[in-house]
Amino acid sequence: MNTSRTRPSSSGSNKRPSSVNVGSKAKGKPSSAKKGGVKDENEEQHAPPNLDGTGFLTWTFLREDDFEDLQTLEVEQLADTLASLAGCGQWKEDPRSNATVGILLSAFLWAGENGFNPAQTSTLCSLIKFLLEAAVMKGLSLDETLAAARRLLICHSGAGPVVIEKQSPVARPVSPVGKAEKTSATSASPPLPNVAGPEWSVFGDNELRLIIEYLMSGLFQHYRLYQAVYTTDQEQATECLQVSTTPLPKIPPLCQAVTMQVWEDEQNRIKNEERKLVEAEERKRIRLSMMPPDPLKELGPDEVKSIINETIQELLSNVAQEFERGLDIQTQKFTLKLQTMAADAILRTRDQGSR
Repeated sequence: MNTSRTRPSSSGSNKRPSSVNVGSKAKGKPSSAKKGGVKDENEEQHAPPNLDGTGFLTWTFLREDDFEDLQTLEVEQLADTLASLAGCGQWKEDPRSNATVGILLSAFLWAGENGFNPAQTSTLCSLIKFLLEAAVMKGLSLDETLAAARRLLICHSGAGPVVIEKQSPVARPVSPVGKAEKTSATSASPPLPNVAGPEWSVFGDNELRLIIEYLMSGLFQHYRLYQAVYTTDQEQATECLQVSTTPLPKIPPLCQAVTMQVWEDEQNRIKNEERKLVEAEERKRIRLSMMPPDPLKELGPDEVKSIINETIQELLSNVAQEFERGLDIQTQKFTLKLQTMAADAILRTRDQGSR
């Protein structure tokens, strides 16, 4: 896919056939659309998008002929393509470009999951890109950006470009729970009649509800965070880490290599030598175990410890046996004494009874 051609930004002009209804639910693109820069006689010029809701968003960022290629790309390739179309070079290193590509990629995938047609997907991506450029990057407040998004969504739901008079904002009453209700002078004005052409009917009621939920849970929920990223210079810290590595072993040239048969013979020889050493150690151990102990042989530290442990164990065993034997004798004596005392008590009781 060729993405190096010059692309108009979201604030540029757009030409589109007025006879095409981009809000239809058909998945394919309109058959009356012209490609390759051919200008239709019925094509009309629309104003670029702006904050007062008089601009046209459809096909300003993502053109109709881009979708055939975009829908067949993997996620990584899709992110690179969107970055190229948005003019975000080196977007993986730059935090601002990375945020822009991430928001546009998320919106594009979300639109596909919710069954948006190409015109609706293009309008949504153009809306988000315009809000980032014209609102977030210029430091507008959240209320101002919400109002701009509301106006543009109303335009592209069939109302078309509306002229919104600039009035002083109405004081917002405080609700019983302490939260300010969002009202404005323009919200109290009566709805304008739908005099726009069919090209403005991009979103229906269901798409508007989904888009509002998506924007409120994404861009507007983290509005201050995005604004900080776009308007605050990020401090860059360069860290260097020295790592010591072990040099690789020198590999001999192939001319000195041996054949597979020679290598196998060498491995067999090494195994035979190891087996012979094990057998010799086993024979030596058996021979030493069969020899009578030498009384004059000097004992080693391990042997001395073994003899001491055996002697101590034997002494402790004898002491325990003597203690148990003495305890049994004392028990027998005590039992005999108790029996004698019991017999004497019985005899005295009988004597007293006879008297």
